[in-house]
Amino acid sequence: MAKPATFDSHARVRARKLFDEGMSCNAIARELGVSASTISRWAKGEGLSFDRSATAAASAAVEVDARARRTLIRSRLYGRVEKLLSSVEAETFKTLVPSGPGEQSTRTLDYVPSNDERNISTSIANYLKEARELERADDDRGVGSAESLLGALARELGLEPADG
Repeated sequence: MAKPATFDSHARVRARKLFDEGMSCNAIARELGVSASTISRWAKGEGLSFDRSATAAASAAVEVDARARRTLIRSRLYGRVEKLLSSVEAETFKTLVPSGPGEQSTRTLDYVPSNDERNISTSIANYLKEARELERADDDRGVGSAESLLGALARELGLEPADG
């Protein structure tokens, strides 16, 4: 990132955003391309502190919020899966059919056309995959990325087969 000539109002707004996200003084300085003492003076002038316990609490709050949002999204994905399954398992199936140039109308059938069932099955599989990925994000606690990093390192060192 290019160094700003001065610690202008735009840099101050950005610094506050980064501070609120729980970044350290040094991390904000690196991000903005200024010295840590510049950020420290700015924080002192704003009445802010880089006390690690406050930063840790802010980071924890951000993580709790993100976890809650992932939980809500998972719930919505499962709701979509249930709705799609219900439409496939219902006694009748509503589908769109062409009714004129650039027009469509709804048609009720007593079966699910194979193309519609294939598309719905693909959507269900995708929703379930995404929900599982969100679950892993909460269950993982960084273990998966560490295992992935270690596996890549082992492969590069020739300690593990590339496909294993």
